[in-house]
Amino acid sequence: MLKISDTEDDPSLVPPEGINYRDMIYELPVGVIHLDINGDILFVNRTILELLGSRSEEVTKSFNIFTFKPLQDAGIADIVENSIRNNKNLTAEVPYTTIWGKELYLRIKVKPFRDKNGNITGCVCTAEDISRRKQAELLLEHRVRMESLIADVSAAFIGSKSVDMDRTISMALQSISEAIEAESACLLELHGEHFIVTHEWHEINSQHQGFGFQELPVKEIEWLINSLKKQSTIFLSDGPDAAEGKEERKLLKQLGINSFLAIPMLNKGKLLGFIAFTPLKKENKWILEYLQLFGMLGEIFVNSIERKRASWKLRQSEEKYRRIFHEFHDIYFEVDLEGRILTTSPSVYRHLGYEPWELIGCHVDTVYKYPEDRDFLRSILDANGYVNDFEMDMLKKDGETINVSTSAHYVCDDVYQPIVAGVIRNITGRKSIISEIQQQKKLLASTFDSIPDFLAVIDKDLRVMLSNWKDRGYISEEEKLSNPLCYNCFMHR
Repeated sequence: MLKISDTEDDPSLVPPEGINYRDMIYELPVGVIHLDINGDILFVNRTILELLGSRSEEVTKSFNIFTFKPLQDAGIADIVENSIRNNKNLTAEVPYTTIWGKELYLRIKVKPFRDKNGNITGCVCTAEDISRRKQAELLLEHRVRMESLIADVSAAFIGSKSVDMDRTISMALQSISEAIEAESACLLELHGEHFIVTHEWHEINSQHQGFGFQELPVKEIEWLINSLKKQSTIFLSDGPDAAEGKEERKLLKQLGINSFLAIPMLNKGKLLGFIAFTPLKKENKWILEYLQLFGMLGEIFVNSIERKRASWKLRQSEEKYRRIFHEFHDIYFEVDLEGRILTTSPSVYRHLGYEPWELIGCHVDTVYKYPEDRDFLRSILDANGYVNDFEMDMLKKDGETINVSTSAHYVCDDVYQPIVAGVIRNITGRKSIISEIQQQKKLLASTFDSIPDFLAVIDKDLRVMLSNWKDRGYISEEEKLSNPLCYNCFMHR
């Protein structure tokens, strides 16, 4: 029983007569418990009963503080015992779940209680429900952690090279999973009518391995997709009162997953995929308070994936043009305004007998048979800004002459200085063929005209295409032009 200390020595503290202090303490807004030295409850007020959700004062008094398991698990029994044994005033803040299922966060104050002789006979405990304040503190703490996590993940992606992006994504999935206490994480990208798992992380010895499959048909998660398109981070659990996402919850149940967090990855309003975390511990209710913050993580992942795709496309283009450059039949070249060769394609060996490295840094006069061609070519470039099919002769490494056709124009290099870039085509074979054709044509004409009999080649419209009479004065050019038909030219002569 709680007793009021003797106050005779201080008249100002003498309590007024007629006041029932037991009833006053019973109605205090702070919970009060009086215990004996063995941990048996001697007195509890109404607030304690309300805090604990107890059915009655008698039921509560039937518990022993030191042996009651919920109090032992919460550490309250140790606090009380420590206060009594060591004669200390102690204060602690502890989470506590009553046997009736009520979850609390309590501030406990314990003060040893002495009799008139100064002997400790027990203690007085006060208990205050600070659940709301603690929840606000925890939410603030989690927000700080989330903002720090977002900053760390963002910094990791910014500092990551494109070739390391896959590893950075996996590490980010791990960091986020550990922060929200999820066992598995998957990144799914939309490809046609399926979401494909491209990256995943799983806790060691986890019973859950993401979704349990590597692709997910769009038609099976239509509600989820529509929600994600609205820039909503979605949290699903196996609660019985859930009205939305029935098909998705059914799918999760089939996979043995009791909770699921999906973060959308949107680019200009288009859903590219989503990040999923499964399962989440039920006590992580703070996650629901900061679903919008998770959306920022989705944006970070989208940027990283776009960087990866852009890098992949760039590598593909580089490989494509490198392959074209190496397989290019003609000679590609770049020359500075002083005439020094800056670069040339590997095909230079096929045509001139030089390896590219042998010519880089050399003057173009090394391969020009007639140095004056360079000045003439430069004058055309300066006049027009380009040159098309300029024919000239070049010298091979072994001294042999080849005929080439050059096309070039002005471009800027990496530091925006003008240089000449162009293509050299080996036309030696073509020139030889043309020369041979001309010789054959002359031989044919000479043979044709030397035949003494009249010969004529006539087309289907009776036009004279060729005749050995043209050099014999039978038909003048004027007459042939004015009377081109075979009949007029020959039959009436």
